[in-house]
Amino acid sequence: MLVGGRYKTSDEVSRGGMSEVHFGQDEHLDRPVVLKCLQPSQEQRRIVDEQKALRQVISKHVVRLLDVVTHEVSGKAQTFLVIEHIDGDDLKENQFNYGKTYLTTIWQIASGLEDIHAAGVIHRDIKPGNARVDSEGVVKLFDFGLARQDGLDGKTVGIVGTLAYMAPELFASGTVCFSTSADVYAFGVSALTLLNKQQPNWCSQRPPRLAPNNAVGLHAPELPETIKDVLQACLSENPLLRPQMRDVKKAIEDTILFDQHSAQLILGPHIIDINKDNRNSSPSVTKGSAKDIISGLKISYDGFDFLVTKNIGGVSVNNTIVAEGFVLTPSCVIEFPSSGRSHYATFNVSQPEVFV
Repeated sequence: MLVGGRYKTSDEVSRGGMSEVHFGQDEHLDRPVVLKCLQPSQEQRRIVDEQKALRQVISKHVVRLLDVVTHEVSGKAQTFLVIEHIDGDDLKENQFNYGKTYLTTIWQIASGLEDIHAAGVIHRDIKPGNARVDSEGVVKLFDFGLARQDGLDGKTVGIVGTLAYMAPELFASGTVCFSTSADVYAFGVSALTLLNKQQPNWCSQRPPRLAPNNAVGLHAPELPETIKDVLQACLSENPLLRPQMRDVKKAIEDTILFDQHSAQLILGPHIIDINKDNRNSSPSVTKGSAKDIISGLKISYDGFDFLVTKNIGGVSVNNTIVAEGFVLTPSCVIEFPSSGRSHYATFNVSQPEVFV
């Protein structure tokens, strides 16, 4: 059929619990698209909620809404969401062993969720099957059929979602209020079920039991402590104790980029590189043949930051004398006092990024 005068659908249709997905072609722009509509038995507000959510969120890691059209089906007007076609595969439970690919994948999911929450949207159905990896390796979140606006719209009656990934507060009776923290919990469960292990028994029951205090360490002892800590926080029973997704993303990013920084200090004719292969340096200004130090710094790289561990003779950074423990900024000028005149050095850090 031709929807909206430009979207020609194929015979390939995927039916889920609430919606139908038609695969088609935009004949105006000659590109593949996905057309989504609700099954007749579903509340029409769900298509409106999804439309509002997708319109608000702009993110590299979230599927794009391209158009909204109305088409008559069996004598009734039907709303279709025209969505970006992602040429790739959905993520699956038990897909990864721990390593950089796993970390980069959950970092991308966290990035998408951070953008969703920044737009004031709650996804409400975060799980591996609602994330797809495109042909360039970019993870994109999709299926906003349960999405709600954060705030007054964050309430429901009854249990709606994928049970293993639903936060504990969603199983309460009566009217249930929820927030973006429900997505944070679902992210924590997703990060564990993506690992090539048996699903944790506390979330495989119906309804799931509360995650024990050491759930992450028991399930995946090979994870770095920073990742264990942030995922365990995501699984907190109390929604108020769960972290924001920007903090989750930062913890994962720090783990990926550990030991990837490099700094260069230039003092006169001397060029000093500080990195994982040369973690400590002691630039200084000396006097006489005895090499007596007039002023100097000891700088150490801890895998994340470049720290001043000792200051001799009142060395200043950007016109401020610094103490032990000071973190050098990515680009600064260091002044080394001397008996005649000060000597100046430039200090620059190459900042690594997560590339996908």
